[in-house]
Amino acid sequence: MDWILSQMKITADIITAIAWPGAIVFIVLYFRKNLNRILGNLNFQLENGLNVKWKDFEFKGVSIFADSKGQNDYYTVVEADQVLFQKRTEAYARHKNLMLVHRAKRTDKTHAGSGLDIYELSVYLIGHKSYGKINDVKSVEYYFGQHFGIKEYPYGYKYIIENGSEGFAVKITAYGPTLCEARIKYHDGREATLNRYLDFEGTGYQFNAATNHFDSQKLREHL
Repeated sequence: MDWILSQMKITADIITAIAWPGAIVFIVLYFRKNLNRILGNLNFQLENGLNVKWKDFEFKGVSIFADSKGQNDYYTVVEADQVLFQKRTEAYARHKNLMLVHRAKRTDKTHAGSGLDIYELSVYLIGHKSYGKINDVKSVEYYFGQHFGIKEYPYGYKYIIENGSEGFAVKITAYGPTLCEARIKYHDGREATLNRYLDFEGTGYQFNAATNHFDSQKLREHL
């Protein structure tokens, strides 16, 4: 009886030893896409100088800050000129202290025509500190370029937002970065135009040459 029990224990140990590596291989293969995405995002954050913490471990990115009087290999500190100061001050006044910002996140979808990953972009206005007043705005017209609506119109279309509850926000999807022009119309009749380059910062995005090829193909087909 003892011999049988001993053999059963040996058999169980063998099965356990075989099962664990098999389970690990299955988990790695099953979640490979998500793991690659996580590792890609981790590498992106480290390359851009961000610190990443996990339990008791902290991975530090490359810092651009120097220990001596603000100078290092990345920039040189010199005296600013009056023209830059005035242009900056005028920009605040011209836009009534309202700024155009955006957020980007990767989705789990791909573009039907190009096969490229699709990203979700939210674009909206925020007030500079306590100076900018969203209530001064009547509407915002957003334009993202002719690729947005080129099938209907040669220059694409624009999005007109009149609801200021979320900073006159608009949400779109895109497979590549683009420049946004925002025409702000104020209640007092004034207008101002802000622009912002909508990149995919923090999403792990890497440029794919197929983006330009697909854009060129769309232009040839619809212009």
